[in-house]
Amino acid sequence: LTFPNGGSTAIANLLLTAAGTIALNPRVEGQWLVPAMSAPHSRWDPLSILDYDDIRTQWIEAVRHATANSGTNEGAPLVIEKSPPNMCRYRAIVSMLTGMKTDIVVLTRDPYATCASWHLRGGAEQVARNWGWPGRPPTNEDEYFRALGEIWMTRASYLATARADAIHWIRYEDFSDRPSYVISDLAHRIPRLRTANPNATLLVKDYPPQKIRNMNIDQISALNKIQKTAISSALLQNSELVARFGYDVNPP
Repeated sequence: LTFPNGGSTAIANLLLTAAGTIALNPRVEGQWLVPAMSAPHSRWDPLSILDYDDIRTQWIEAVRHATANSGTNEGAPLVIEKSPPNMCRYRAIVSMLTGMKTDIVVLTRDPYATCASWHLRGGAEQVARNWGWPGRPPTNEDEYFRALGEIWMTRASYLATARADAIHWIRYEDFSDRPSYVISDLAHRIPRLRTANPNATLLVKDYPPQKIRNMNIDQISALNKIQKTAISSALLQNSELVARFGYDVNPP
């Protein structure tokens, strides 16, 4: 369970280097197999009514297809699934997967880096189209960046709830700075991940192939002081929640 642009592509691709692991599709996001699940405006709505029998059927078919193409003989595969909107319906998904062993891992990332990435990769139009605003659409830059902070807070509240059901919590910063340690720690809880290669060269989004590195400074440096202050104004609504994940409200 992860923020969009929270480092999940990097960690998922690294976990897929472990023997016997597969993904439902190349994006490692099963939401894209089900149009109703990935529809704009509804995919982030926890009240959206979805046909979980249909989702289960399509996901299982994707597992069969991926397993047949993997050429692995590791037995039952370990499926890595990281659709960010899963966080607002994870209990329904776990219930959907009754009869299968399911482990929840929460991945978080610094709010300023996350909001900066949303802005740089989507901007107001894409964010509004994909997630909707927490209230009326912003009419100026200050409202826009404050809204990004509010969206981060909403997602963080989902993840805070999910931590009670998770077997592990990972911060993007710890993972990118110490991938070997973090993957080893996760493998203690999910032993089948012990063969994942923390030094693998990975292809993430449109970046050139490279090993894991912390991208926070690159992202945050694109924000000016006014933009950071606007994000902070949203985070200050519940600074305790921000601190619970090990982050500061003061702009870095």
